[in-house]
Amino acid sequence: MKNCIFILLWCIPGFLFSVTPKPDVEKLTETADTYYQAGKVDSALWAIEQALQLAMTEKDTCAMMSCYTSQGVYLRSSGKLTEAIAAYDKALQYAPLLSGNNEENLQAITTLYNNLATVYLDMKNPAQAVKYALDAVKQADKCQDKSFRTQIYTVCSSIFITQEEYEAAKTYLSKAIALSQQLQQPETELGARTYYLLTLFRTQASASEIQKLVEQTNALAAKVNSTMALVNYYQVLFYVQQTRKEWKAATQTAQKILQLPGIENYPFLQYDVYNNLHLVYKELSEFPQAYRQGTQRFVVRARKKSPAGRAFREI
Repeated sequence: MKNCIFILLWCIPGFLFSVTPKPDVEKLTETADTYYQAGKVDSALWAIEQALQLAMTEKDTCAMMSCYTSQGVYLRSSGKLTEAIAAYDKALQYAPLLSGNNEENLQAITTLYNNLATVYLDMKNPAQAVKYALDAVKQADKCQDKSFRTQIYTVCSSIFITQEEYEAAKTYLSKAIALSQQLQQPETELGARTYYLLTLFRTQASASEIQKLVEQTNALAAKVNSTMALVNYYQVLFYVQQTRKEWKAATQTAQKILQLPGIENYPFLQYDVYNNLHLVYKELSEFPQAYRQGTQRFVVRARKKSPAGRAFREI
């Protein structure tokens, strides 16, 4: 049976860190990030180069390292992985020059290691990806900003999962969950719990342990409004239920995805859900339902071929 799982685990974003250097440098880094968020990568690269030159003039080591890190993020997003590595390598040269007891410096170094981990994952170099992910979480342990640490722990844990470093994933996801609870950030906690559920499943945890986590996470999900955060959780839950042949539970989870606000804007995701529902209802011998889900699948496929559907695919 085909299992379709549409989560962000294998498309980990680059992590930008904004320092507070000289005003002109700060303005240029903000401009670069604005261009990047708008999809204007060439303009972002131009702006960050100007910021880098100013940072060099001011001899602001932390700003120089962060500018090279941002360059790496922008280049990676363009598929220029070799150039991204070169930018990150330049940033690495400044890391030993930064004081290790300064929060801003610690976050800049942690961000660099995090981004090196993701780009090496893209380049199918798992050893380096895991190395830098471990470096990132160890640096994050020294940071005071709990929200920042939570983000790093979660992103790096997703890398650990892809490389079957499950104990490391459990350790840092547990930290992310605890910090999210302290900060009262249910959406962030849901993201960490989603990866923790996948980790438990991949390590063949007992049914009772998985069920306990699912019950807790379902209660948490009721407090979350983010459609994509909920999609990620329900997709992983559906994957677990479908693989464990918990057919009825899987249909209920799939329906939750289809009822999320704004889900119609994601036709490729809808198609996967209807396709899997079609297969699950066949397993249940509920053939009229299987037929209905199959019909819906073809309706959505027609939308996928529309200009709006193509635009989503390009995103």
